[in-house]
Amino acid sequence: MKFLMCKRCGNVVTYLSDKYMPMICCADMMIELEPGTEDAAAEKHVPVVDINGKTVKIKVGSVDHPMTDAHFIKWIVLQTRRGFQVRYLTPIDRPEVTFTVTEGDNPLAAYAYCNLHGLWEQEI
Repeated sequence: MKFLMCKRCGNVVTYLSDKYMPMICCADMMIELEPGTEDAAAEKHVPVVDINGKTVKIKVGSVDHPMTDAHFIKWIVLQTRRGFQVRYLTPIDRPEVTFTVTEGDNPLAAYAYCNLHGLWEQEI
């Protein structure tokens, strides 16, 4: 799964197909986000995944990630064999979500996006 970001406005997008054509926002090429490339504490950013049957709980970090107006997790994505699910968070939310996977589908990866430290990934 690939995510692109606009350097000017901060808009983040993903592809719904595997064509991976270049994308433009604010008259500039969007850049591909690379998971875990920011200099930050991995223990506060790498998603921790707990699977119980068809329920997938994702918590951001083995140590709680801050959730303040200045520093927070903006969204969490669960990528599955058949697609993906996303939850948007605000500074008043806890940095964890629960997804339900349908019969015949399997989780592949979890992603978390920190407003200061970028994209983080945990393969499942």
